[in-house]
Amino acid sequence: MQNLLKQLQYKWRLEEILFQKGLSNENIALLENDLGYFFPQEFVLYLETINGMKEGEADQDLFYFWGSELIEKEFKIVKPAAPDSIFLGFADRIVIDSIYMIEVSKTRQTSGRIAVQKKNTKIMKTH
Repeated sequence: MQNLLKQLQYKWRLEEILFQKGLSNENIALLENDLGYFFPQEFVLYLETINGMKEGEADQDLFYFWGSELIEKEFKIVKPAAPDSIFLGFADRIVIDSIYMIEVSKTRQTSGRIAVQKKNTKIMKTH
């Protein structure tokens, strides 16, 4: 996962994409506490490294990765996927109308399932 995050940072720097500095462990714990759900450990590594793109940015593939503020706003409108988990948006693809979501749970997980919602259709992918 660390290598993937380094590659992502490298790609965004080449494309001159502005992204936010990662969150501290304390800020991630506060966010999880506010939401009442835990992020999968892999997603925690992402938030520690990159807290999304700055507003108005997108990469060459038209992906916009959200910061924690937008993730927290998204939480207010999501519906539970199961009694103890929800799929929470963390990125979207501009123009194509797709939202990328990670499953967050009431219990700590190493990794989570990824879902893609395209307009009114949800496509589930397990990662």
